[in-house]
Order: sequence, then structure tokens, then C-alpha cells
Amino acid sequence: MRNDGGVAGPGTNLRLEPLPLQDWEPPMPIGGFLPSQTMEWNMTYRVYSGPPGTEAVPPMEKERWLYKEFGLLDDALGWARHVNHGGRVALLIEGDDGTHLGKREISAALKHPEEIARSGS
Repeated sequence: MRNDGGVAGPGTNLRLEPLPLQDWEPPMPIGGFLPSQTMEWNMTYRVYSGPPGTEAVPPMEKERWLYKEFGLLDDALGWARHVNHGGRVALLIEGDDGTHLGKREISAALKHPEEIARSGS
């Protein structure tokens, strides 16, 4: 067992040589792409709406409810504002990034847009 803290010192036969550049390959991350490759993320936010008086989208029925998709959260909130002013109610905004805003959170965000940025959603 070494007691020198793992540092090579005088009297050791440790010799490090750099690899020639032609033999070096960048590591391949899981997923099969390199971080330097150009990637396009298609983020979507879905806005579910319903008639006045509806409190939430029932989780078991969500796949049957109509929704409108947007690429930006600001656009989704803009649609929610439009829906609310048009006699329907925006009930849920869900994003591919994990964003989940219910009816009350949407209403609060529309009243105070800066709160949505602070909430970390």
C-alpha cells in the first residue's frame, strides 16, 4: 500500500508521454453524438383549454383533449391570454422541458409575467 498520497516522486519509474494527435479521438458520449455537432432542439409547449368552470384537465383524459402547441413559453402564455379573453379558460401549459402550469399558475403569470421567470419553470 502506498503511503505517499498517490503522487509520483523521485525514484519512481513513471513516465508519461503525450499521445500523437493522429491517434487521439474525442470521447463519444452516450447518445451517439458529439457535443460539437450542431443540434436543433424542438421544444414544444402545449396549451390545454376548456369551457368556463372547468378547474383542470383530468389526467386520464388528457390525451383526448385538444391543445395548441407553441415553440416558446411566451407564445403559449400569449395564447392562454387570448383563450381567457375569448370566453374559454386556459387550464394547463405543459412543456417538453418539464414546465407544468395549472389554471391558477397561468392566471398568476398573466397578471404578473415576471413571476414566471422567478419560479424557475
